[in-house]
Amino acid sequence: MRNKSHSTLSTALGTLALSLTLAACGGGDGGGNNNGQSGSGGAFQGIWTAAGYGQVLAIEGSRVRSYDYSTDFCLLSDEESGVSDADLRDENWTLSADGQSIRVSLTYLGLDYRGPEYRRQDSLPASCASPVAQQGQGGYSADALRDFDYFAQIFQEYYLSFDLKGVDWAANTASLRDGLTSASDQETLFLTLAEAIRPLRDAHVKVFIADQALASFNGHPTLNERFHQQWVDANGAVDSEAKQQQYVAYMEGQNQRVRAIRQHYALPGTLDQAANDKLSWYIAPDNIGVLMLDSFIGFSGDQANIEDYDEEAEYTALENALDQAMAALANTDALIFDLRLNGGGLDFAAGLVVRRFLDTERTLQYRQVREGSSFSEPEARVIAPAGNPYLKPVAVLTSADTASAAESLVMMLRELPHVVLMGGNTQGILSDVLIKQLPGGIDVWLSNERLTTPSGEWFEDSGIPVAIEVPFATARDLEAEEDSGLEAAHALLTQ
Repeated sequence: MRNKSHSTLSTALGTLALSLTLAACGGGDGGGNNNGQSGSGGAFQGIWTAAGYGQVLAIEGSRVRSYDYSTDFCLLSDEESGVSDADLRDENWTLSADGQSIRVSLTYLGLDYRGPEYRRQDSLPASCASPVAQQGQGGYSADALRDFDYFAQIFQEYYLSFDLKGVDWAANTASLRDGLTSASDQETLFLTLAEAIRPLRDAHVKVFIADQALASFNGHPTLNERFHQQWVDANGAVDSEAKQQQYVAYMEGQNQRVRAIRQHYALPGTLDQAANDKLSWYIAPDNIGVLMLDSFIGFSGDQANIEDYDEEAEYTALENALDQAMAALANTDALIFDLRLNGGGLDFAAGLVVRRFLDTERTLQYRQVREGSSFSEPEARVIAPAGNPYLKPVAVLTSADTASAAESLVMMLRELPHVVLMGGNTQGILSDVLIKQLPGGIDVWLSNERLTTPSGEWFEDSGIPVAIEVPFATARDLEAEEDSGLEAAHALLTQ
């Protein structure tokens, strides 16, 4: 999981989410009345396109409209009135020196954030002359073929690389389209979309109907997939209620065993946790510290509603937890940093973590977005160290479960002279997520960005390689209640 490509830090931090609800800027009366506020004046007036994201902002007077578009389709995703220049500046929208682009730009907790760049255009994209009505809007009519064609075109125009995946997207979607009609129901459409994304084997690519169905396919087997296969091999298909209960108990039990074994190496009285137990740490024999970060989301608030997070609270909770952990581990001789169960979350948080290990300000990665047949100019991610960084030897443990924002962190840690990577290749989903919605309400996630190292290495799909391979949670380890990764890292750091 990772930040949405069209999202930024929350409005609680003084930014405007690029999903452009613009709720902080005024009510949406759907008309041109500015409710007594002055219009946007001149600085932000105009039409602005983020071509690599298929998004348009039209700022006219005090009204702001946002669109999602492709060559043949356009959807009006939001419309707000009563928006002034001051509102936009308050939400950290900035205008380039030449007046030809706008973006959200801010510094928070000492880290810089820059949202997607929107460039000035003379007119709306041609497809936005007649936007397609969406479910819940006037004039909407269900049409599975139309929704499928929009879906296929979204990927054709914005997905980061079919060559990387060895997929002939046009041929695959043309074949699947033959099984649909305009009258096909939502379930049939969903299953067809799921088949379309299957060959990509990209865990950031998803199609889902809220609270009903989700389809996504990993490129590399995760721990839970391994446990699932072990159960099926021993017990057969989950084809009854009794088997379902047994299966759930088995999966939960295996995961609990893995987590418990990782803590067996703690010296008495040194194990501690914070940030909703997402961050754990202890001191192992020979004065080796162990830091375990199992997610990049869910540090605060109600874990039952993790998607309803408050970004400011998330970052504050993580920072406080890191303060506690790094203080407790400051006098250790070396550190094992375990990211093997971290499936990602908020990419901004990766920057908060990596600076705890920086010796000096460094350029740690570059980001590009696909724009047509090429990519945008690389944008550098430059981060300065936090106070009292940990500069003693560090062994970072990774696995196929290390994904998304966690991979971004691993990519940055890999650049540091005192860090060695151990374990297994990461999942290989470093791009942020671009989110679109089809007219009929099905949500679609796709990868549209390229993250590279300062030397230009790209680990999308393959995953970030390690210097020393060590298997994770093998049947032998679980039976012996051992963790080969922790033991190998301990041996390396004490030799």
